[in-house]
Amino acid sequence: MVVPTIVVIGGSFAGTKTAIRLDASLKSKADIILIEERDALYFTVGAPRSISEPGFAEHLWIPYDKLFTNNPQRSRVIKARAVQISPHEVKLSSGESVAFDYAVIATGAKVPAPGQPSKPSKAEGIAEANEILAAITKAKTVTVIGGGVVGIETAAEIATDYPEKKVTIIHSGASLAHKESLSARALLLVNQQLAALGVTVKLNTRAVAQNGSILPNGASYNLSPLSISISTGESIDSDVQFVCTGIAQPNSQFARSLGDDIIDKDGYIEVERTGQVKGFKNIFALGDVSNLDAAKLAYCTFAQSTLVGDNIASLIETPEKALKVYTSFKIGSFAAMSVGRNGGILQTPIGTFGSWATKSMRSKDFRIGQNWKDMNLVSTYKMQISTLFSVLAAGVSVASAVKCQPRYSAPAVSTAATTTAIPTTTTTTTTTTTTTTTTTAAVAAVTTDDVVVAPVSTTDSGSDSPPPAPQTQVDAPAPAPQSQVDVATTTTTTAAAPPASADPCADLFAIAGGFASSNDATAALALHNQVRAYVGSYLGSPLSPLTWSSSLAAQALIDVDYSINAEGCSGLSHDPVFGPAFAKSLGFGSFIDAITSFIEYDDGNGSECSQYFYQGVTDCHFCFMVSAAYSNVACAVDTCPSTGLYGNNVVGCDYS
Repeated sequence: MVVPTIVVIGGSFAGTKTAIRLDASLKSKADIILIEERDALYFTVGAPRSISEPGFAEHLWIPYDKLFTNNPQRSRVIKARAVQISPHEVKLSSGESVAFDYAVIATGAKVPAPGQPSKPSKAEGIAEANEILAAITKAKTVTVIGGGVVGIETAAEIATDYPEKKVTIIHSGASLAHKESLSARALLLVNQQLAALGVTVKLNTRAVAQNGSILPNGASYNLSPLSISISTGESIDSDVQFVCTGIAQPNSQFARSLGDDIIDKDGYIEVERTGQVKGFKNIFALGDVSNLDAAKLAYCTFAQSTLVGDNIASLIETPEKALKVYTSFKIGSFAAMSVGRNGGILQTPIGTFGSWATKSMRSKDFRIGQNWKDMNLVSTYKMQISTLFSVLAAGVSVASAVKCQPRYSAPAVSTAATTTAIPTTTTTTTTTTTTTTTTTAAVAAVTTDDVVVAPVSTTDSGSDSPPPAPQTQVDAPAPAPQSQVDVATTTTTTAAAPPASADPCADLFAIAGGFASSNDATAALALHNQVRAYVGSYLGSPLSPLTWSSSLAAQALIDVDYSINAEGCSGLSHDPVFGPAFAKSLGFGSFIDAITSFIEYDDGNGSECSQYFYQGVTDCHFCFMVSAAYSNVACAVDTCPSTGLYGNNVVGCDYS
């Protein structure tokens, strides 16, 4: 029996996934040859972190050593580049010719560095990444030209690991990632997270080419000081610059030997819905080099590799059987993007999720371990400790450490150092609010054409006080920035003596009514502590004041995002998916209005205050505020994708 030979040209995601599929299904029924110029698979998805985290680059090169586990004696990898292909033979850059019965073209497209290394060897690729990383370490300013996925991820990785550097994105579109079919909510989350990282975003702005290119000699990055002219007439000076403007020309030139008519006007190889190259039954193409109507993203090649692998196996084993056809994957309903190691967005048909979901699926390590496993190997990568914990381990105070983290919280609240033990349980309360302004959200929505975000400095008090929210300056019209108010130690927060009233809830309503509507964290903390002081005094059992917690501020936004996606913006519930202490209630515009509603919320049987004041109940909105079990609080606000029954904002407060 003659064993057919299958050549797979290209050893990136599409090629390796197809080769693995064929090896698993055909085993010894076919000889499989992978042809690839690089000496290992380069994991392009993780490229942005290779220029910010020392040592990360080496883990992006995944060897082909165990690619073929079912027929290792006859299947092999040839390190070479295809230069010409005919219906049954491919010629290589080494001068060798390889005959085949079936061929798979998976040569992808050339992506400029740092998206892909400019050299084909692992050693050269790692050296290039380390050279860029060294330049970034020394730089004070970085400019990223292009606000698509690669540009956003590159800027965010640098801003996360080096928060002291000024990072600017220049993007020609009216919104970031405008070609990626992201939902309005996904864009909002991306903008919020970039703002929290202190990244400057210039929209509707183009870099002006000089002598035919943006950077000297047409390079995709430059590691020395340079002034870039932009379409507004200004110039941007920076120490390091990157051009991240999308995928370059598909690597299809060698396939023109099959006929010019198989290459479309954009350079893609034309294929049938079966994955077969038009006019050829035994040659297939997939991934970034094919014109199949699929997004040019790594995870979109997996369905194609399954299709092509199964169809070739079918032609060999059951040639009479009809081939499978590709069903378009609507990328507009699914997208994943990291925004630094702690943030990102996950857009799905059932909703868009923020950092909490994306971190586990993508941001924390770009799924390096899983991709090594897919290549039948074990990764040695150990995730870098979160910046916050690494600086703490080095003896840096919390107030300084939080500057290294995404800043999602309300304006700064400085508190004195405390040593209060924090219980392990965390309680979350959210409230849906109606708002009439676009600038008072605790997490600034960056939706204008030109936005400059600069973090505000904070005093290093050594406490777990929240970092300052970034001030958002909009070219036109410019809203007045929220004032930054420092709060003295929480131990000095007291309430006036209880009014002479037989109704303590009425007294609490009066206390809350004395606060103006505001998203100011200072006021939010003060209202909590005045309520606690009153209740403790009334019951003759003093309650210690709460402290604003920066770590809870980040968690509060995560919980608010989860609430929005799980429950929407209408209705009230105590949903067990959030844990026994999570609640969603009514508010009317801000942190203060939301907290007031925690006291006043009436479920038809009276306010929670009136129902539970004397009964020691712990699972209610009001109960969280006055529980002796908690010593920390933080609040956050986010926007629903559409207006619900009670408005389109959700405010949440976490307690611990």
